[in-house]
Formats: sequence, structure tokens, C-alpha cells
Amino acid sequence: MKDAAGTPALQDAIRHLHGLESTWLESVAVHEEHEGETVWAGHMQVFDVDHPQTRRCYAWSHESGPGGRRRFHAVLGVGAGGLGRDGGQDGCDGGREAGGELAAIRHRW
Repeated sequence: MKDAAGTPALQDAIRHLHGLESTWLESVAVHEEHEGETVWAGHMQVFDVDHPQTRRCYAWSHESGPGGRRRFHAVLGVGAGGLGRDGGQDGCDGGREAGGELAAIRHRW
């Protein structure tokens, strides 16, 4: 499932936040739980990027406020070996490791 904002808008966010060009790879369903309760469920888009520490960027948007305004998120996947290959969760704290696989750098636009 693609993001409601569209792939070009997510690529603009990645360019604006990280200064990177990107190529869309796939859409991934994510269901994050905390203590048995759903914290977030949705799809994020996976992009290929050319960054010294990773080849992946995970991006999504959501409605934020009146008039259909959207908030954009773009997370660089930085894995244990220097290339983020797994994961996709960014968590609320923005710098934690999700399952030991992904250290996320979270930015909002």
C-alpha cells in the first residue's frame, strides 16, 4: 500500500531532511506493539539511498491538523554492520535500536 501523500512527496521529504536522492523499493506493513497494545500500525515506504552509513531510508506521512495537512517522517536505517538491511520501526525515542537490528535517526518535516 502506497502512502497517501505519494512517492514524489516522500522523496521530497527525504531530499529536504537528509539531502539525499532516493529510489522507491517497496511498501512494508508495520505493526508495533507495547505491552500488548497497538502503538502504531500502517505502511512505510522503503527507499534506496546513497549514504555513507546506510542504503535504506524508511519514510511515511500522516494527517496532521486541519485542511488535510500532512507530517512527513524519513528514517535512515543504520544497522550493526553499517548498512541498514532490516527493521523499519523507529520508535518514539528516535535513537533506540529496534530488535538490535536498526538504529534509527528520525527526522520530521
